[in-house]
Amino acid sequence: MRVGRINAPLLAESALEETGSVVRNLHANERSKKGPKDLGQGDTGFLATSRSRRYDRGIMPATAYDADPLAWAKEQARALAERRFGDLDLEHLVEELEDLGTSERSALESNIIVLLAHLLKWQYQSDHRSHSWFCTIREHRRRIARLLTKIPSLKPTIEDVTLEAFEDALEDAMDDTKLPRDAFPETCPFGFDDLFRIEVEDPA
Repeated sequence: MRVGRINAPLLAESALEETGSVVRNLHANERSKKGPKDLGQGDTGFLATSRSRRYDRGIMPATAYDADPLAWAKEQARALAERRFGDLDLEHLVEELEDLGTSERSALESNIIVLLAHLLKWQYQSDHRSHSWFCTIREHRRRIARLLTKIPSLKPTIEDVTLEAFEDALEDAMDDTKLPRDAFPETCPFGFDDLFRIEVEDPA
């Protein structure tokens, strides 16, 4: 059971750079030693052996990941930095690394939904433009820009994410403005670049 999100900084900058290759190499080595029937069947093989050895030596309790994610992350960072590869909790490391991309994409989508909803309101209920709307547009433009700078690999997804965000943004805009569905366009009127190009001026 997942207890909370572990962000990349908790795995330490230098350690995280090694994690992907370390995990791939360990899995590759394990697969080369086993036949197909030995792989992917429950808690067996290298992962179980590694965890059992780690717990027997008292390095980390079996419940650390669920009970204290922060302590788990720090221990994993230390194990990587010290190259104690046998002490890695590979199962959860792989899970966390795979989830990083999903988490960041969700953050991008959430910010685009808010920005898109406010631009819809700005365009289609112009007589209600407010300082609050202006600030929200400006803030979420900043958040998106920072996220894309931090995670450049998200850039190829931005057009698709914008289109996917439209329906949610439209519902939010309708709820806030009380305008009917036919007051808005049938399809998303903005490409991703338009979200930044549309000029907004503080009406305050």
